[in-house]
Amino acid sequence: MYQSPLVCISLQHEMQEELKHLQVKSKQILQKQKKKWKKLGKTLEQIQVRRTRHQSLFMLFKLKTDKNACVLNRKKREKQKTTVRAS
Repeated sequence: MYQSPLVCISLQHEMQEELKHLQVKSKQILQKQKKKWKKLGKTLEQIQVRRTRHQSLFMLFKLKTDKNACVLNRKKREKQKTTVRAS
């Protein structure tokens, strides 16, 4: 089947245009994905910072609670000693 040179050139031109279109679309998709990954990275970083803060606060709370428990236990032991001596 014979095709004129003009038809071949036209087909070639269409294919080149389609290829350019696909390349542009691919670039757009890639840029969009890069933005998403960058945003996701920032979100992850914020989560890690918050987690570290929460862990620090929990540790401080635990230390304070443990200290209070030690003080209460000491007072309880002292009270028991004075009760035993008084008897």
